[in-house]
Amino acid sequence: ADAYFSGDDHVLEAYTDSCAGTGIANPRPLPLIVSGAGGKQRALHARFRARQLEKNPQITNPFSKGSTWGYVHVAISGDTLRTVFYSTPNDMTGRPVEEAVLEFQHRSAPVRGSSRHSRSRADP
Repeated sequence: ADAYFSGDDHVLEAYTDSCAGTGIANPRPLPLIVSGAGGKQRALHARFRARQLEKNPQITNPFSKGSTWGYVHVAISGDTLRTVFYSTPNDMTGRPVEEAVLEFQHRSAPVRGSSRHSRSRADP
């Protein structure tokens, strides 16, 4: 996969997963984007998130925001996936507030000096 999108958690979040331990070597992380803050607000589960990051060291969390209305704008240009996280204030203006901009490189595009996916013949 080049990216994973989810929209049912009522928060805005971005994670990356190196996929270490899967048997597929890829120097680019898998972006995991959650855009579920359009229909309901929910606070972040800080302890759950901390536990997940502790138990899964291959995952990073460059952005999270709960208790907000918002959405993620996604654009692809060449081999770059650009995500812009927006929230809207609770003042009923609907004014978009840019919260974070994250860019990710195409995972299945060849990396200079390596094959598309580095697998040995022994890998299934």
